[in-house]
Amino acid sequence: MLENKVIWFTGLSGSGKSTIADELIKMVPDSVILDGDVFRDGLCKDLGFSIEDRNENIRRAAEVTKILYNSGKNVIASFISPIEKDREYARSLINERDFNLVHLSTSLEECEKRDVKGLYKKARDGLIPEFTGIDSPFEKPSEYELEFDTEDEDLAPKDVAEKIYKNVFNNDFSKVPHDTFIGRWCPFHKGHFAIMKETYEKNKNPLLVLVRDTKFDKYPAEYRKQMVEYSLNHMDIPSTVKIIPDIDSVNWGRGVGYGTNLVEVSENIKGISATEIRNLMDLGDNSWRNIVCDGVAEFIDKNGL
Repeated sequence: MLENKVIWFTGLSGSGKSTIADELIKMVPDSVILDGDVFRDGLCKDLGFSIEDRNENIRRAAEVTKILYNSGKNVIASFISPIEKDREYARSLINERDFNLVHLSTSLEECEKRDVKGLYKKARDGLIPEFTGIDSPFEKPSEYELEFDTEDEDLAPKDVAEKIYKNVFNNDFSKVPHDTFIGRWCPFHKGHFAIMKETYEKNKNPLLVLVRDTKFDKYPAEYRKQMVEYSLNHMDIPSTVKIIPDIDSVNWGRGVGYGTNLVEVSENIKGISATEIRNLMDLGDNSWRNIVCDGVAEFIDKNGL
């Protein structure tokens, strides 16, 4: 079991905080994201953007972080948090060795280019006063545990998340013990997910899902791999999905450090059949959409075959 930590992202709007946090939470068991936009829409709805209100915004965020941390949760906090003393206040509430400040140093120019929400344009037009980076300063942290420039095209959000995981927990995600499942996943349905979910909730280990490279299935192995990845990501289950050659049997001689387990599920779950789902698809009967895992129908609609 991992010791719980606080990972506090700081950086300009558009630097990638929320995107990386969404990747990181898939890797870290018992974790919760605290997002600045969500706070502004709820707990901090009464606050503006004056220095005093910014201080209070981060004070509240830090106190919520402390409560969750003290309850044993891993906390992934995603706040612009532009003021140095506010970040230091957040740090002061947490055991020093468990607080990790991650600075996303992406330039203002790049953040303005991204500007998905149109906030920088509104700020430049004078519609959003005291906007960080435009007419309100961002104080670069003098001390931080990790720093990333997300302008690096070779550094995808998932890559950044894996680097953070490795550094914060002193462990490469790929080296953490996984619980393994082998199947064709054609398609990935709720019966499959039921046994995975039960195992994950019991052990809190990430999943290793192995896709058999069969030659007779409706979908090729790479398609099925992407389908499973898309669905598990959609459901926030930490996992690694790999293609393996088709297999005829699984064999072992003696106990070698891992177990083999039969996961018991209800009769209605046992009754879900991938063959039946494929038949419904062939007949044009859309009831199959109710039997597959979350995200699978969306994936098939997007990608076709």
